[in-house]
Amino acid sequence: EGRGVEQALYRSLMCSGLLKDTEEVDVIKLDGILIGHAIDYTGWRVEEQEVEVERIPVLAEAEDGSFAPLEDAGGAVFEPVKAKRVTWEGCEDAHVSPLEFLADAACRRFEKAGWHGFERPVKLEALKRDPRYTIPGDIKGTSFRLKDLYADAGQEEEQLTDSVMRIVVWDKLHKELITFVETTAHAGAAADTGLVPIRVERWPVEFSHPDDSPFSFYIPIPARDHPFGISQVEHVRNQAVEADKLRTRGANITRQIKRIPWFNKNRVDENQLKEALKSDDMVAVGLDIQDGEKPEQLFGELPVPSVHPDIYKQYIVAEHGVDKTSGISDVPGGGADTATEAEFIFQVGNARPLRKKRLYLKFLTDVAKRHRDYLKAFAPEGETIVVPDVDGRPLTLAYGRAAFVGDFDIEVVAGGGAMAISPVKQKLMVEATNLLMGKFGPQFDRVYLRQLLTMFDFRNINELMRAAMAGTGATGAP
Repeated sequence: EGRGVEQALYRSLMCSGLLKDTEEVDVIKLDGILIGHAIDYTGWRVEEQEVEVERIPVLAEAEDGSFAPLEDAGGAVFEPVKAKRVTWEGCEDAHVSPLEFLADAACRRFEKAGWHGFERPVKLEALKRDPRYTIPGDIKGTSFRLKDLYADAGQEEEQLTDSVMRIVVWDKLHKELITFVETTAHAGAAADTGLVPIRVERWPVEFSHPDDSPFSFYIPIPARDHPFGISQVEHVRNQAVEADKLRTRGANITRQIKRIPWFNKNRVDENQLKEALKSDDMVAVGLDIQDGEKPEQLFGELPVPSVHPDIYKQYIVAEHGVDKTSGISDVPGGGADTATEAEFIFQVGNARPLRKKRLYLKFLTDVAKRHRDYLKAFAPEGETIVVPDVDGRPLTLAYGRAAFVGDFDIEVVAGGGAMAISPVKQKLMVEATNLLMGKFGPQFDRVYLRQLLTMFDFRNINELMRAAMAGTGATGAP
């Protein structure tokens, strides 16, 4: 049943929008590495729609006290019976901006914080329409200016009117999800914070680890003394500022340099030369050339100071400092004579990007574990799913809450690409393929082929496997 759980988790991540659509279900591929922070809030969402389930005939009382179906010109009159039906149910992942995220100020790691939360302004009228919340009648809305990390003081900003600040807090100690609105007008607001609770609910999900939370975090450069780690620009700030100043200085000096031409007034008509310099068309200039003189001896340009070459040298040194400190070079693996040497250069030169990639994969793994916990608590029973077996044949599995009972080791890995498979490993795989294919029978070849296609990040693997089965005479039945 493990493949059904794997497929359910994959589909859950796809529906939540964290992963892009792909036909390969065995390996989750990263199209790029995030360089910023990421905070994800995972919840279970249920969408219901009111539909008509049956019709009940309307009865009318006769004079003798009996009841008979009421009829009109179109026939019998019926009263529809409506009920709510679940149209969509599943995990939903919401991005939380670092500007909106809240946590215990004393924590050094978010995973160890006693509570997590986020604040977001919402329309007061929308909160009042939501049946989940109990809104006091004397709470009034106000205006908010929505800013982002790039908003300047004079920049035009989006303004939200008649709104309140909604604060959602997950209390790890008491296993509660508490929703507040921030106001100072309500009599029941706390004096020091101005928070009014509008909903308190018992957390319905039991996480697999005591430190787990509905919030997942991606911190690219961790630090021991700050939960958000080191800023992305701190480790290259000095070199980047130095390079920027040197480049600006060189550009300013270049713009200030003036070309000062000269000419021999005794040999060149000054008025003709001025008219020629003003005109865009061809103008003839009269020259008084003596015997043995050349025209270039009548014109010249005064030598002026130029940009000192040391400025360019210092700029190049600063640029190399940025490359060296960040671990990202314009020529990765350059100068290597063999594939093995290039691999070593990649490993050393890409140490920081590879660490960010590893931490990002861990972040996705944490989100997948949250999905597993939610599916274990809320997954509907009686559903089936068709997944490809190890040799490519379709396999129908049933999954529901019972399928998620137990311990599962979940790991999200990157598939294919030069960052996942080095040239040395690619060469070894090709050599191993020539040694093993065709030696142990068609079933071994199909299983081995699927592993190779997955590692090389081929697209539409299922179609390739069906073609391979057709070529070997295998049937599609499991």
